Amino acid sequence: MTARREGRRPTGAKKGLCLALACVVLAQTGCGQKQAAKQWRPEDVELLEPAGVAAVYETVARRNLYDVKTYYGQVCPYVEEYQLDGVFTFDSYGALPGDPVKKGDVLLHADFEEIDEQIEAMEEEIAEMDKAYQEFLDEDRENREQPLEDQRVYGQALENYKNGPEEYVTDETTGEQKKNPAYEAWLANYNDRTWGYDACENGYRRANQTLLEMDQALKEQKELYELDRAYKLLCLERIREDKKLGSLIAGMDGYVAGLNSGSDYYYNSNMLFSGDTAPSGIPLVAVCDPQRLEIRSQYLTKNAYQNAEAVYAIAGGKRYEVEYSPIESTEEYERKKKENGGTVYGVFYPQGDTQDLTVGEYAVIVVENKTRKDVLTVPNDSLVREGNSSYVYVLDGDSYVYTKVDVGISDGVYTEIVSGLKEGDPVRTEQNVTAGEKTVKVTRGRLCTKYETTGVLCYPDSEWVDNPIEYGTCYYMKNLVHAQQAVKKGDVLAEIRVVPDQAEMDRKEMQLARERERLQDLIDEDDEEKNKDAIEARQETIRDLEELLADMKADAATTQIVAPRDGIVRSLYPYEENSLISPGDWLYHIADQKVMFLRVTNTDDQLAYGNTVTVKYKGADQAQHEAQGQVVTAGGMSLTGDMYGGEVLVKLPQEDLAAMAEVSEDRVSYVYIPDTSFKVSAEVRVMEDVLLVPRAAVTAVGNNCYVKVKLETGGIRYQSFLSGGADAENYWVLDGLTEGMELCLD
Repeated sequence: MTARREGRRPTGAKKGLCLALACVVLAQTGCGQKQAAKQWRPEDVELLEPAGVAAVYETVARRNLYDVKTYYGQVCPYVEEYQLDGVFTFDSYGALPGDPVKKGDVLLHADFEEIDEQIEAMEEEIAEMDKAYQEFLDEDRENREQPLEDQRVYGQALENYKNGPEEYVTDETTGEQKKNPAYEAWLANYNDRTWGYDACENGYRRANQTLLEMDQALKEQKELYELDRAYKLLCLERIREDKKLGSLIAGMDGYVAGLNSGSDYYYNSNMLFSGDTAPSGIPLVAVCDPQRLEIRSQYLTKNAYQNAEAVYAIAGGKRYEVEYSPIESTEEYERKKKENGGTVYGVFYPQGDTQDLTVGEYAVIVVENKTRKDVLTVPNDSLVREGNSSYVYVLDGDSYVYTKVDVGISDGVYTEIVSGLKEGDPVRTEQNVTAGEKTVKVTRGRLCTKYETTGVLCYPDSEWVDNPIEYGTCYYMKNLVHAQQAVKKGDVLAEIRVVPDQAEMDRKEMQLARERERLQDLIDEDDEEKNKDAIEARQETIRDLEELLADMKADAATTQIVAPRDGIVRSLYPYEENSLISPGDWLYHIADQKVMFLRVTNTDDQLAYGNTVTVKYKGADQAQHEAQGQVVTAGGMSLTGDMYGGEVLVKLPQEDLAAMAEVSEDRVSYVYIPDTSFKVSAEVRVMEDVLLVPRAAVTAVGNNCYVKVKLETGGIRYQSFLSGGADAENYWVLDGLTEGMELCLD
């Protein structure tokens, strides 16, 4: 006889742990069937069939089997990071997060005061060199005038002597030869000691020699000048190149999407302040191009990618084919892992029509290893393994027939039957899973995750006011402002007292007087040519001493520290009255309150560039206010580990930022002042108009999701579906279910 048994649901079992229970459903069992709550007893058994035959079976049915993995992703803009090739003093940003930039725009300005002074000094040296060389050329030209004239005159005289008259001439009357009077005159001139041939020849040689010596001097001077000038021009070019290296230049059109100080010690969203050291070799500014979209997700290995039947992305409820290039070598993978703070992300490039993709949008990468649609399946526990063969027990009348089958893939709950069975065959199984009376339906709707975090105001356009006194002893006397106070350029921040080093000032005054006396002695010698260099050196020394004394006197007369700009006092050092302060000591941090962002903690990297957030704050009127803002910096999926610090910047309307700054409470003067935090919320991982299944209807088994579908016959059937993700209430159905399906609950 075969006993018909009432199935008992394991007491206290959780749906997520029902791997065994998920394997079997009686095709004949209805949604409203109740399970026995009492202990089974022999007298409860009704003998219906021959003994030894178990009636717990499930019919072979067609299902979809998924060996698929899905990974959370973000639609990100293409990002480039820029770094300096030298260490510079930071001055200001050329553009701030969210600002548009063009290729070639300056993203970061270094303080070039020292470099500009070097350039100016080098240009002055080159100008002086050019002037001196031109003076030499002018003098050379003047000095050549007389030798050239002598060369011409003596040369002409020598030519004349070479063409002298005949010594004898023939008398036309007598035909006799006689002395030529012209020759006698020519000979007298030829032998003249002053203007004779020898005298002219000597004069011509002297002129030639002088010109040769001048040519040699000119050649040497020209070579020396050109060599020195070329060297100084090279030095000038190198200084200018150094200056170029101190300016970060955008390599593409786009938007600023990240700032970094290059240090772990900065609390103001990793931003640099004016006067800070901008390091070399560390990315300091990032620029993104929202027109060049990519989907970033968990890294997919080369083997996993090549062995998959399909890899694609889902964003906005739409499927996109993707291009993907796995990392080829272990060395490159380790390098990227180090660059990204220990995590490597996969970069997938969507293909085809991508106009519906939105930067910051939630995406899912789907990796289909194997998918079988509408194939015959049996519960995994129905299979009996013997060596490399598989068998099932098929119910035939009142007995089971041990039947060999060929199997395909398995999703861990059901296994594909390739041959050996037909649809509807009843196969033995060990468990019986039933459902309660309640049902739900597969519907279309909106999937999203509520994300809550906090944010604080930050001011990227700011600078430290330090002690400017370099000469003398400086005492901090009285602070005149408080934290969060608005100030104007020139407002007095503090009173100080400077005790000058009078002995040093007297020594410099005496040295200046002596230098002036020595300069006058050189001038009185009335030999400007001889003393030219010495006079210029004395004049330079005198100028330096005059400037030094002027600075020392100016410091001694200083009694106030004033604001260098309009802004708000973000923080200040708590110096006590009559405290000694050193040159360069930080005193006040002043920021431009018109340039503000909200710095938001980005837990689990859920916020990305382009996301919209809601900020709640209490205004000065004590009423609650809300503001909508946009994330204007990239997240950890897009930026390297050196660039990303676990936070993003949000841009809000200026009126809301001003109101938020106004309600930031006044605090005592600490080096670091904790900022008022504001509540930030956002909807992330949003998918519109997708199929949804309530969580209560889903049994998750590994990577697979199962529901109990109510059949038209009134029975139920366990059915898997491919999920793209879930929020607090629903699972998102990628494949396997259709809208309107009725599902049974436990």
